[in-house]
Parts: sequence; C-alpha cells; structure tokens
Amino acid sequence: MVLIVLFLIKKVAWIFTPLTDAVNAVELPVIIAAVLYYVLNPLVDWVEKHWYWKRWVTIALIFIALLGLIVWGLATLIPAVENQLQELAKTWPQYWEGIQKNLNQWLGHYDLDSLKKQFDTFTQGTGKTITTRINSFVESTLGGIGTAVGVVTNVVIAFATAPFLLFFMLKDGHRFSHFVVHFLPTKTRSTTHEMLTEINQQISQYIRGQLTVALCVALMFMFGFWVVGMKYALTLGLLAGIMNLIPYLGSFLAMLPALVIAAFISPIMLLKVIAVFAIEQMLEGQVVSPLVLGNSMDMYPVTTILVLLITGNMFGIVGMILGIPLFAILKIFCTYGFHWFKQVSGLYEEEKTVPTKPTIKKADS
Repeated sequence: MVLIVLFLIKKVAWIFTPLTDAVNAVELPVIIAAVLYYVLNPLVDWVEKHWYWKRWVTIALIFIALLGLIVWGLATLIPAVENQLQELAKTWPQYWEGIQKNLNQWLGHYDLDSLKKQFDTFTQGTGKTITTRINSFVESTLGGIGTAVGVVTNVVIAFATAPFLLFFMLKDGHRFSHFVVHFLPTKTRSTTHEMLTEINQQISQYIRGQLTVALCVALMFMFGFWVVGMKYALTLGLLAGIMNLIPYLGSFLAMLPALVIAAFISPIMLLKVIAVFAIEQMLEGQVVSPLVLGNSMDMYPVTTILVLLITGNMFGIVGMILGIPLFAILKIFCTYGFHWFKQVSGLYEEEKTVPTKPTIKKADS
C-alpha cells in the first residue's frame, strides 16, 4: 500500500507544484532566522533571567549589535578578502607555470620520461578544461541574466525578511512546543513535548557548537598563516572556518588550496603550512572540540562518517552540513516510536513465571 501511494504521488506530482514553490520561497529566510535563533536565544534567556530586562529590549539591543557587526564587515573584512581574491586570480597563472617548470626539471633530472609525458599531458588537458569551463561559464552567465536577477532578488528578499522572522522567533519561540502540543490528544501531549524539547536541545547544541568551532578554526588558521608568512592568510582562514562546518572532512578540504598555493611558493612554505595544519588539528581535537561540542550529538564516529558519505552523495555539500542534525532528529523520532511500539504491542514484556509448589520431603521413620 505504501508503494502504491508513493507511485500515485509521483504520477500527480504537478499538484504539489504550488506547495513546492511556496516552500522554496520561504526556505532561505527561515533557515537564516533559525540558525541565528539557536545562536542568540541562550543569550536572550540569560539576560531575561538574571537582569530582568524585558525580552523585546534585549532583542532590540542584539539587533543593533548585529547591525554594527554587519557594517564593520562590509567596511573592513569584505574589501580585504576581495583584494586578496583579486591578487590570487592575477598571480595564479605564474604559480602554475612555476610549479610545472619545477616538476618538469625534477622529473627530467631523475630520467622519469614516462611520468614527465603523463604530467605534460595532464597539465595541457587541465589548461584546456579550465579554458573551456571559463568560456562556458561566461556564455551561461550572459545567457542567464534573467535567472541571475531572479536569484539576486530572492536573496535580497530573504535577507530582508529574515530579521522579522528572527525577532518573533526570539520573542515567542519558547511557546512553540506548547502551541503544537495543544492540538494533540491528551494522552500523547507529555511524550510529544518531551520529544520536541529533546530535538530542540540537539539542534541548538549542534548549531552553536559547530559555529563556535568553525570560528575558532578560522582564527587559528589566520594566525598560523600570518605567523609563517603565508599569502592570503585572511581568505584561507575564512575558507577553513566555513569548510569546517562539514564534520571530520572540513579541515582537510580547506587545507587543499592552502597546500597548493604553498607548493607554488616554495617547499619551505609547504612544510610551514603542513606544520600549521598539524598544530591546528591537535588544538582542535584535544582542546576546542571537547570543550565546545563534547558528546552533544551522542553519535558513534563510524555512524557519523557513513551519514556524511550518504548525505554528501545525495545532496552535495549542503547534505554534508545538514546530514548530522537531520540524522539526530530522525534518531529521536525512531527512539520514541520504538518505545511507543513496545508499550502498545506488548511483545517485549518479560514472561511471568508461575511459582511451583515446594516439595516437602517426608521425614525418615
């Protein structure tokens, strides 16, 4: 029956097009507001509890502080990153030619002609591929101006509406579970409220923990690259922090561009970058992650890696970022569903043993 229902839904999928369009329209602002809600809500609760301020006053002050941070970022941080990206785009061909020349000399010195030919073929093919992709990107960009305008419009609308959603989430978000439970049968209200509370705690701990660790990773990489004299330290540090939102694999993926650029500069710089990466991994694994995250998700490492592989293969980078919290929510639903099934089915009750009468031995005559 389930398969038949799914088959029929697929055949009449056009009926759900308006619903899909509506979800796509509100998806981005809701995600932005939800992430900021889980980050800022503990601060609002703490101020309301200890300083006895009205909730809307605290929210207004937080909004003013966020507006100041956005203005500071637009005035200082974004121009610096833009300048580094422009410089990197200009100097990238020189780096590529330098490493190609050095590798050809090294391969020729050790009489590795076969590897040299393969490397030349690879570099020529890579150059043609990059040129082809750039040309196709330009053509698609010029040909899809209408689509680009639509995307920009959606992003602007999302960032304009997200603050309003965030304000009401911070103001009345703690009432949401009680509002939902009110429509359920009386016998299921307590269990559903516990389940929603646990889901909220899991998501809150994960989002705050991941963002805190990502910020620490970005600062550590920026400082480390600055100490060793690595170019584009700000941009590479920010990239490392963003990529660190992907558990386990983020730091490694973020190090790839840094290692490539360091290899273009000099072998000594490559060793310095590797040393920075090793120190960062030690501090993150031994100090930052245990203090910030701890065992908040209560997931076995092998399970985490499998979830990342599956969600990454299905939904790409977005799936790798959102796969862990979605799996945690699914785990909570399955846990409560299994407990309900045990209580209703009665299949897991222990068998009651019937006591046997003790045998009385007759006394010997």
